[in-house]
Amino acid sequence: MSELGDPTPYPTGLFDLLKPRISPKLVRYIAESDAGEINYKAQRDAINKIIESDRIPLPLESEPAEAFSMIMWSVPGHNPDAKHLGLREQHVARMFCCACLLAAYPARQRHESEPSLVLPPLIESTIAAEPGWLGVLRDLIEWARDYCDQADPSYSEHFTDATHCRMSLVIIDAASNNLPDPPMFVRSVEEIFDRKRHSFAADSDGWSWLLEGSYFDSGVPIWKSLAKKYLLHPPADWPDHASDASKRLGEAMIRDGTDPTH
Repeated sequence: MSELGDPTPYPTGLFDLLKPRISPKLVRYIAESDAGEINYKAQRDAINKIIESDRIPLPLESEPAEAFSMIMWSVPGHNPDAKHLGLREQHVARMFCCACLLAAYPARQRHESEPSLVLPPLIESTIAAEPGWLGVLRDLIEWARDYCDQADPSYSEHFTDATHCRMSLVIIDAASNNLPDPPMFVRSVEEIFDRKRHSFAADSDGWSWLLEGSYFDSGVPIWKSLAKKYLLHPPADWPDHASDASKRLGEAMIRDGTDPTH
């Protein structure tokens, strides 16, 4: 990826809430996800270093990035290596790993940290485990959006990731019934469509529209699930123009394909 200057430090609110929740049992679960006992000690020490530090040591090294990636790709409730953990614990572990990868994105610049991949499981796990934390998650995603916006606008990955951050913020607004300014919400949705029309027109090889860039497609099913649950069913007390905008984006995400007009 492109070489960039030092980004604004990420907001620590979500990490301040998460760190006390990462028990030794969860540290072991995360550390063992990378080759089991073979690399356990190195991963465990790297994870504990993060928990004991005010900020994540950046750039994020392979230990613990590889373990974080394995947990990011896991499906809570369907992971045979997590039978000793409750469902909520599995979501907390995945939330922690995804949040660390997202915070490391500017310094790491590798696919494991790309918002297109990290954001779907991060949002899904936050809603499942601690929906009251969506506000501090929003702060972290806004930081990632601003970073991508300030990067080279001609660099397609940053443009795509910035759009995925915007999609995430709309989903969070619907999931948390956060609508302080309905016209701004509608404008946010319109901006997503405008940005995607621009990037799709510039890339004749685009294989999808709204969800392009999701590495290995692993985030696509979660994006669509979040759209179906929250965007197609916005809070009942939202005004019609905000509800219509939410549903329009949700329908486009679920229908996602190579033709943005159908």
